[in-house]
Amino acid sequence: MKNFFTLIFCFLTISFYAQTTTSDSIYVVKKANGVELIGKLISDDGREVLLLTDKMGKVYIAKSDIISMKLIGFGEVVNGEYIEEGPFTTRYSFTTNAFPVKQGENYAMINLYGPEIHFAITDKFNLGLMTTWYGSPFAFAGKYAFPTSNKNMHFSIGGLVGSSGFIANFKGYGSLFFGNATFGNRKLNITTGIGYSYFSSFGSKQIVAPGVYTYDYSISGPNYTYNKVNNGATKGPAISVGAYAKIGKKTGFVLDFLYLTLKNYSTESIQTNYQQDPNNPTLVSETWVKEENIGYPGHVLLFMPGIRVQGKTSSAFQFNLSGVSMKFDNPNAFIDRLTIPFPSFSWFYKF
Repeated sequence: MKNFFTLIFCFLTISFYAQTTTSDSIYVVKKANGVELIGKLISDDGREVLLLTDKMGKVYIAKSDIISMKLIGFGEVVNGEYIEEGPFTTRYSFTTNAFPVKQGENYAMINLYGPEIHFAITDKFNLGLMTTWYGSPFAFAGKYAFPTSNKNMHFSIGGLVGSSGFIANFKGYGSLFFGNATFGNRKLNITTGIGYSYFSSFGSKQIVAPGVYTYDYSISGPNYTYNKVNNGATKGPAISVGAYAKIGKKTGFVLDFLYLTLKNYSTESIQTNYQQDPNNPTLVSETWVKEENIGYPGHVLLFMPGIRVQGKTSSAFQFNLSGVSMKFDNPNAFIDRLTIPFPSFSWFYKF
């Protein structure tokens, strides 16, 4: 755990002190051989362009060798490398950061368990849909980003609202609302988030204890029935930490950490029916009902380090060697602790 927080501190330090320069006259030129040059455009006569770079000075480039040439006034150059504001930079593995998906840069994410789609309503407001290949359950996602005057500090709020769908006839539902703070840029950043989750059961369930229990009273013997109604309300706070660091021309390191502390609430009802004593006509029937809320806490920890490979601006591949750990404090639970590996593969597509 000490090494984990040391890593977070390093991300924060590097993000704030990275050298960042931007200019409206700076272009990024990609050549057919894979070389990428960044510099100020001096001239363009139709056959070749003259670029003034920081590392190589003036460079002539034949137009026939150029694949793309883009003005990066709204991008960033960090340590001589262009950081593209693509939609994949808004996402870690499971969690998101405070960078918004810009209009015209929508993306789809395909996992082994199902697809996702996220698109921009505005440059600050994004919506999305997540589901399985069966189409159930599903969840709607939303995020609103708040820009600041500091380019290395970003904030956002958002949430997930979902349903069990065809499973259990739409009786199950849940939500997770959160706030994020991201420090750094799209090449190197770390995000901390805090939220609150609420999940229902697949409908109320009533369990009636079998048998009739008779107690020896001086005047009558009451029938005793025990009922347990489980409304399945599971809720509690959530904490997340996500980080991304570009470690190569096409690769980046992704880290996702999510912790939920949940409490399951059920309602217990005890009903006692007093039968009339035939030897005592003055005794009438009465009912006594007791209701009590009982909460059983649980803990879920999701740790997802991974590698993202992006060979093209329109697609990327990501592998996470993940693990899930769950602890249950319910004395009636079949097991009290469960830890399982959860590797995942994801494909990103920009559209």
